[in-house]
Amino acid sequence: MRSKKRILALATVIAVVSVVLSSCSKTVFDAQKYITQTENLTFSKYQDKTFTEVTPTAEQQNLLSGYQQVKQNRFLTLYFCQENAAVAVFDHRSGKLWFSNHPDIATDTVIDPASLGIYQSQLLVNYIDGQNTKRIDSYTYSVSNGAFRYEVTDSGLKVTYPFVETTTEDDKEKTTQLFAFTMVYSLEEESLLVTVPMDQAEYNQNMPPLQLEVLPHFGGCPNSSDGYLLLPDGSGALVGFQEGKYASSNYYGAVYGQDESLNIEEKPLSVKKVAMPVFGVRENNNGFLAIIEDGAALAQISASRAGSLSSYNEVYPMFTTFSSQTIEIGNLETAGKMTGTQSTPYGGTLRTRYAFLDTDESDYSGMAGYYRAYLESTAGLSTQKAADRLPLNLEMIGAIDKLKSTLGIKYTGTVALTSTEDAERILSELLQNNIKNINLRYTGWFNNGLKQELPTSVKVEKAIGGKSGFSSLADFANKNGIGFYPSVDFCTTPSGSSGFNKFNMSARQIDQKEALVYIYDYVSQQGKDSRYVLSPSVLSEVIAKFNKAYGKYGVSGVCVDNVASKILADYTKGDTIDREMTVNVYRELLAGLDEQYQSLMLDGGFSYAAPYADVILNTAFESSGFEITDRAVPFYQLVYHGSVIYSGEPLNLSYDYDTAFLKMIEYGGVPYFQLMAADGSAIKNTDYSYYCSNNYNIWKEKMIAAYSEANQALASVQDARMIKHEQLAEGVYQTTYEDGTAVIVNYNDTAYNGNGVTAEARNWSVRKGSAE
Repeated sequence: MRSKKRILALATVIAVVSVVLSSCSKTVFDAQKYITQTENLTFSKYQDKTFTEVTPTAEQQNLLSGYQQVKQNRFLTLYFCQENAAVAVFDHRSGKLWFSNHPDIATDTVIDPASLGIYQSQLLVNYIDGQNTKRIDSYTYSVSNGAFRYEVTDSGLKVTYPFVETTTEDDKEKTTQLFAFTMVYSLEEESLLVTVPMDQAEYNQNMPPLQLEVLPHFGGCPNSSDGYLLLPDGSGALVGFQEGKYASSNYYGAVYGQDESLNIEEKPLSVKKVAMPVFGVRENNNGFLAIIEDGAALAQISASRAGSLSSYNEVYPMFTTFSSQTIEIGNLETAGKMTGTQSTPYGGTLRTRYAFLDTDESDYSGMAGYYRAYLESTAGLSTQKAADRLPLNLEMIGAIDKLKSTLGIKYTGTVALTSTEDAERILSELLQNNIKNINLRYTGWFNNGLKQELPTSVKVEKAIGGKSGFSSLADFANKNGIGFYPSVDFCTTPSGSSGFNKFNMSARQIDQKEALVYIYDYVSQQGKDSRYVLSPSVLSEVIAKFNKAYGKYGVSGVCVDNVASKILADYTKGDTIDREMTVNVYRELLAGLDEQYQSLMLDGGFSYAAPYADVILNTAFESSGFEITDRAVPFYQLVYHGSVIYSGEPLNLSYDYDTAFLKMIEYGGVPYFQLMAADGSAIKNTDYSYYCSNNYNIWKEKMIAAYSEANQALASVQDARMIKHEQLAEGVYQTTYEDGTAVIVNYNDTAYNGNGVTAEARNWSVRKGSAE
């Protein structure tokens, strides 16, 4: 178990200004109190570094013709061009010059001439005009017509872009301001901070700006360079710079997943979620990591390959300032659709930190090391002290609902897939097989089993053994050093849940209907069941009541569902709690749970939640495999290894067990199995047929063998930072830890010998470090 760590406050404390009632009800929040404040946030990994300062070469000075120097520190110089409002950053350590807009863009033969203004811009705005979505750029609508203005400040530069449209009416020109946005550039040691203060934005209420694309061309690189883009897709993915390789579509990844508060009745494409608000660029031996500090939950990462739209590989953030939803209107005879937007826009700042890396840390491993150091400094991420043996993460499924019949009368009741007595027996068997370090997640244990109702009270299911059985299991776990994590969902609840009032507890969609999340049918991919989304405004009270009821059992751990794997906002008109505000609510609630319980397990590991976790389940061990990307990398694992115990999806549910096991070894994960004591007949004629291969007896021997092998490979490095990951050859990868230990994984059907490394076919090997 980790020692309690104090999480540094990036967010202000929740301000509840209404009186808390005896039953859960929505509270009124001052939205501004939720906006993440970073004015006083500073960070530098290299503040103590010494280096020989270099200055721009003659060729670089020629490229900077027309630019003026506006700010300099010992690491960087910021330049500004009055002609096109472009900025450039020179790194005095490496001599690398980075541009917001490509200097030779006018001669780029790939760009559609009609889109040239887009590539000369620092800001793009997507907005609604009537029912049409339009996109305008800062160069065409603000710079080329002389409408923009700038000011050199003590910290850097402020550029204001009034977006002006000129039309002709009755042979007279009419000028109309559509929008106005300000971009603030400042230097902080090795970082460029780029901020868009939304409280200074100007727009017409009838033409809300849906999305802002900020510095869409910064750091773009041609294929002639050696390097790649780093995308936070799943575990991480690379887009290599390769001549002749194109992608038919660009990459768009919503940070922390798409907005599931807006009912999605058809299952979205199966993609890996973006768990971290970062992206990166490596060109030759130089690189930067971009960290979205404010507005991360509103952000989407966009990337394109050279040759698709321009001659440059590009990655940048887009921010949703007004969430939108297609709304059906009218009746059956006059049915139609319109686009609705949230009533209250985001009023905080959009801020991205571009951290320019030392040349020896400019690859994706170095980027991960930088982000880890950033989280240690700003979010309280810390290292764990590990036990002697690797953990086994085991999930046991408790009770499910099933149609029953008594005296010919049919009704729905609960049946146990794993009773508390079953769980004790299984744990005893594992202990006898020398698996001494177990983390047990127990699902479906209370309030109607897997279809858990509102957790303001705790009623242990009789089918699994009731209160006495649950207490016995908790006592058994405690006596045997087993981490016990009963699972609870604070964010959603089924219809008819005891204590739930959908009128004052539900989150709302933009159309003001209750927000629902769906459970999808495996065949049709349509929503077959749904659960109401609780407004973030009621969660603190729900959790307080749960803590009181749950505390009677004396359990020191809990597994929290949803809070770290999806953001469920509330678009109630006039009382909107948007995604960014919701993240701040979640962060505060996790901090409270971290204080309440000795240890926390999280289902999912979004970056705002990970510092609070002892154990994280269902992290991505791969990317989505989009056409634009070349390969997955363990960027997430490079950041968090040694600070939190993590697992991917259950091994027994993997499509290719052997490959999934090797991937777990490569990524430094912990074996995770999702099992039940009952056989397949228990789920016949239920909604849970997908548990057909989860029987413990079927998987017992394989699980024990998997644990033994994983323990042999990883036990000695489980609390060590992962500092390097690299591809040695096609299908052969090496992961290096801070003590020098290297783990080599070979996915090929033939043995690998090279670079002083040997790995048998479809196997792994370990080269011990100096600390061994």
